[in-house]
Amino acid sequence: LINPGNHLKIQEGTLGFFIASDAKEVKRAYFYCKACHDDITDPKRIKKCGCKRLEDEQPSTLSPKKKQRNGGMRNSPNSSPKLMRHDPLLIPGNDQIDN
Repeated sequence: LINPGNHLKIQEGTLGFFIASDAKEVKRAYFYCKACHDDITDPKRIKKCGCKRLEDEQPSTLSPKKKQRNGGMRNSPNSSPKLMRHDPLLIPGNDQIDN
């Protein structure tokens, strides 16, 4: 949301917001990704990168998602591929009952 009126209130659970002096600052914030821009010291050098993050995901308003480096799996010892999470016949330790 750009330039909201004074009627707007920050909702509980809001993770953050920023104030920019112009549209160029907004673009830099939108295009920033840690993988490609972490070493940049001059904010004016932040531009749209060739990172796969921007190609694969639909952009959301001023809040780009983090780049997933693990194929979409969680970083926990109990993680399993999507196929195994949704198919009880493939989950190890799930004893089948013969009818």
